[in-house]
Amino acid sequence: MKAVIKFDSPSGEEQLTDLILSALDSTGDEFIKIMEMCIKRAINIVHESKELQDEFQMYGDLVFHLYFKDEEYNIWINNTQGKLEYCNSMLDRWSEDHPTVHYVLSKRSFKKLVRREMTGAEAYMKGLIQIEGNLSNAIITKNLINAFFSYLNYFSRNE
Repeated sequence: MKAVIKFDSPSGEEQLTDLILSALDSTGDEFIKIMEMCIKRAINIVHESKELQDEFQMYGDLVFHLYFKDEEYNIWINNTQGKLEYCNSMLDRWSEDHPTVHYVLSKRSFKKLVRREMTGAEAYMKGLIQIEGNLSNAIITKNLINAFFSYLNYFSRNE
């Protein structure tokens, strides 16, 4: 199944990356508005792709929590059977029975990851990202992010 990805730039990954970088250069309400747009766009892409849904479903149910400490902003994404939900408030929307992996970092560190100036492992080893939760769930997160951007790249180049 091929998802239709309509982006103005050469690849879907570049478009989403540019949007994320734009958010990271902004502050306050503008930061939140752009980040929420990125998250919703990414979730829609996953929901429109049987391949990505299968990938997310394969790893089982998991809650991803990303906290930007310099903006005091939370991103909670719940993966239940390949369906993603987003919330920027407390985890109270989902059962505490779901395994959760928490990432705490600054916008500056996240920008380095998005620009691929460092890997998540390097950022963790340098203390730029704090991870709470099961390490295997952190590895699952990395695998899912890689699958998502590989999918975007493939289909944006083959439209």
